[in-house]
Amino acid sequence: MLISVTDLIKQTFRFYTQHFGLILKYLLFVIGAWLLIVLNSGIGFNISAFETLNGQRVSIVISLLLQVVFLIISYIVLLAFKRGMAHIVRGTLPTSVFKEILQTRKIFWKAIGVSILYGLAIISGSLLIIVPGIIFALWFYFSRFAVILDNQRPMEAMKFSKKIVAGRFGAVLWRLCAPTLIYVLVF
Repeated sequence: MLISVTDLIKQTFRFYTQHFGLILKYLLFVIGAWLLIVLNSGIGFNISAFETLNGQRVSIVISLLLQVVFLIISYIVLLAFKRGMAHIVRGTLPTSVFKEILQTRKIFWKAIGVSILYGLAIISGSLLIIVPGIIFALWFYFSRFAVILDNQRPMEAMKFSKKIVAGRFGAVLWRLCAPTLIYVLVF
């Protein structure tokens, strides 16, 4: 049976307050990864030593390549954050944030694959009419977590997500939307 929205919010608040120190470590890695992205896009790492080769084209290419690398790093860090939170929920603390990030690299391509499939499902459903897009979004919402937490392949994760939502569509939709609405109203 699914827990109520009120209990969901209470448990979430309790979880974050109890594990604030570990969550802060993950968040510092997330902030660090995003700072690299912001610095690279804002400053552009204007590499003047390479400008003589072909004007500014080389520095722009290097800046774009760095941006891609920083985006990949930030995505891996966010995946590691989700895995770390899952470890806590399961009662096993991750050995270290850095080791979790290194282990998360192994599921990177699966996570990219399921994200692409998820996006395609929502877009194709939205092209039909908005309602199928919402249905597909909810059916496949948990597919990313199946990859991150259970190391499932993308298609297996999509099927698994649809299976756990089946018969609970309204309840799952309410539990995903209601806390967000409450947080928006409160904060």
